[in-house]
Amino acid sequence: MRMAALGLAAAPLGLLALPAPPAAAQAGSPTRVIGVELGSPAVVGEDVDLHVDALDADAPVSGMVVRFGSRGDVFGISACRVQDPLSGPVGPPFSPGSRVRMTAPHRFRRRGRRKVTLRLDSGGCMAPFGSIFQQVTVTPTAPGEPPAPLQVDPPTLIPPPEAKGLPLPMVALPARPLIGPLGGVARWTANAARRRRSRCPGSRRRTRSSPQALRAARVTTLCLLNAKRRKFRLPTLRGHPRLRGAAEGHSRSMVQRGYFSHVEPGGVGLVDRVLRAGYLVRVTKWSVGENLGYGTGPASSPKAIVRAWMASTGHRANILNGSYNEIGLGVVQGVPGNRRAGATFTTVFGRRR
Repeated sequence: MRMAALGLAAAPLGLLALPAPPAAAQAGSPTRVIGVELGSPAVVGEDVDLHVDALDADAPVSGMVVRFGSRGDVFGISACRVQDPLSGPVGPPFSPGSRVRMTAPHRFRRRGRRKVTLRLDSGGCMAPFGSIFQQVTVTPTAPGEPPAPLQVDPPTLIPPPEAKGLPLPMVALPARPLIGPLGGVARWTANAARRRRSRCPGSRRRTRSSPQALRAARVTTLCLLNAKRRKFRLPTLRGHPRLRGAAEGHSRSMVQRGYFSHVEPGGVGLVDRVLRAGYLVRVTKWSVGENLGYGTGPASSPKAIVRAWMASTGHRANILNGSYNEIGLGVVQGVPGNRRAGATFTTVFGRRR
């Protein structure tokens, strides 16, 4: 694990620019938090977004997990992309040295200081490369009161006590090498997505545990994603059963095994999972991307998850990638480390020819 030694101090609400670490620290610790920002003042009962800007010189910054208070709600997002070797590297924001923004939505229930603990993970679709822990103090105020300043603590190599319960960035074994030539015959089994109005019913509803509720959350999430794409005149994403199987299996694995990563314990990565599902067969050009998200409380709704994805650099790039035309969504009850609370979302985007 690598950590940048950053000197942080209290700052007013808004973007907090952080000084670069000393040269000695930079040489061995490329992961760096550039700034921390609240999208709006923290007001009790109102939605607020916590934005974190970061970069890593050696690997793409792909994910963030957050705990709002020692026993509060948890939230996590991660995004990655990989494509066939003939197409070359994926480029920013999925390449080393890319500056990215990660966003976590929340709704504070009470006034007073709240310690928010977060971890940023680098590595992309491969095994996690490194992590950095950061704590900030947010002081929600009552409606009409003046906003309180955002305070940022120095980071630490050792996870702070408040990080207990956050899912691990699984690094049991390195991911296996990417596949060589693909064989077999692919049958076109994509299901045409239903045409829906611009409004997506139930988007603000917290995801429940029944099969009907999980199916509704999956349909609503796809509706929201396609609504975002329509605004940019992008083609509609069609649901694909094989991608859905890969996505749902990964959501279930993260919840049951208590990790949050694009790589399963044992080194099974995104490409392995879509291959195992039978999606990539007899194709020469392909690209797959993955957005992960989980949340408890109001942050378990499809709208909260999609809003955080659209406000985060890599996730937004996957959603608005015009070459993707197929998608698989997996929504399951629970979050990594807690099978009963909240919901976990996996979205796998695909293009093949």
